[in-house]
Amino acid sequence: MKINLSILLFFLAVQIVRSDLPASNQPGRTMRVNEKGWTIPGIQDLNKVEAYNSNNEIIGGLLLQASSIAPMNIRGENDRQFANKILQYSINGKPFCYYASISQYYYNKATKIGAVSGIEAYVAYYDQDGDGIFEAMEPIPSLLIKWRPHLPDWVKKASQKQ
Repeated sequence: MKINLSILLFFLAVQIVRSDLPASNQPGRTMRVNEKGWTIPGIQDLNKVEAYNSNNEIIGGLLLQASSIAPMNIRGENDRQFANKILQYSINGKPFCYYASISQYYYNKATKIGAVSGIEAYVAYYDQDGDGIFEAMEPIPSLLIKWRPHLPDWVKKASQKQ
């Protein structure tokens, strides 16, 4: 039986990020909102994120910083997600978006052995109001689309102060 990989990735993304919370009103994009903030796989403490390999990108006419983050994956029996890659998008040094490539993590309690699935899902987390809480989450259906981060209003306003 042949399975289309993009369909499989879509269903995996839905499983990883499913939520009963309502989608936000972003036209053409599916956002889920959790006012308390989402836990970003691979990041244990948002105050201790170390970025490397930073460069500037122009997105939506704004000069932004894009940086790679080394995922801090703790693999244990309670973890179900494994971050393969994390990108941080910032303006004036303040992060507004984390993009994560995520795999499912499986743990066998009897053998105490875990394994990471080879199938990835892609998700972006946003700080919608500049308060440091990443309350919006966007599943990204495929890497085949040209994805760019959503620009919250506070990011647009901060760019005018540059």
